[in-house]
Amino acid sequence: MFFDEVYNLLFTQWFQRKTLKSTPIGFAAEFEHPESCVYLALGCYWAVDRGLVRNVVGEPGTPQDWQSSFVFPDLHDIQDESVANQLSKQIQSLVPTQLKSFKSVKSFRYGAISMLMWDPAVTYEECIALGGWSSSTNSDWYTWTYLIAVIPAVLMLSGYPDCQVPPHSPSCSKLFMGGVPIDFWMTHNRYQMFVFNLFPNSLHEFQALHGRLRQFLIVVHATMIMHFQHFYQKYGTGNMCTKVMIDSVRTSFEVNLTPAIKHVAAQMTDRHMGPPGRA
Repeated sequence: MFFDEVYNLLFTQWFQRKTLKSTPIGFAAEFEHPESCVYLALGCYWAVDRGLVRNVVGEPGTPQDWQSSFVFPDLHDIQDESVANQLSKQIQSLVPTQLKSFKSVKSFRYGAISMLMWDPAVTYEECIALGGWSSSTNSDWYTWTYLIAVIPAVLMLSGYPDCQVPPHSPSCSKLFMGGVPIDFWMTHNRYQMFVFNLFPNSLHEFQALHGRLRQFLIVVHATMIMHFQHFYQKYGTGNMCTKVMIDSVRTSFEVNLTPAIKHVAAQMTDRHMGPPGRA
């Protein structure tokens, strides 16, 4: 996992079992469809299931430290084929019954590539770069050398109206700019507490001040804040993601539950800084 702070994109490595090739896959924050946002999905996992907590963490640079940094450590003790089957079953279980006969896990990939091919702003080479297919050109080499090759395709699938603009990330910077009640004034220490209360963390790479993925954790935190109102209105306070957000605000700002709900619901609407070109 690598977060590019210049292009505001998360990159992971996708290994293809059939071809033994690996390609870079990029992810951008999704502003309009929260359930499709990878950043939000990771944030919910880290917040609800304590996904950044490990019982044992090795010293930086040791094999134990490397193994503990896996997003889902338990899956690395299982054969690749079994992991793939579990993921396939989970995805299929989320498809509505009336659509199951029309959809497979592969169809999601093919559907995404079809969408890219129909978009005149995305070139053929950029589609191939994201899809991981081989071509008669040397695009495979360039994809790893210049990760920028996959960015237009990533942004198009993330709903950007113009996939040629620089990617944009949610930000909590306005929390430091005043204009909120004194109980919610943001300081550096209070903000760090806010992040830690939402994401208990024992991994070196995500810790302040110089963790390699610390900035990505801040972006994920801002993404969860941005989508809080969606969760609150759609799922209510009984939803675990909504609940941990409210609890982290209440703990960080030492206020009771009702003001915490009202504050998060109001302030997070103001934090909704969409990508350039969006209303």
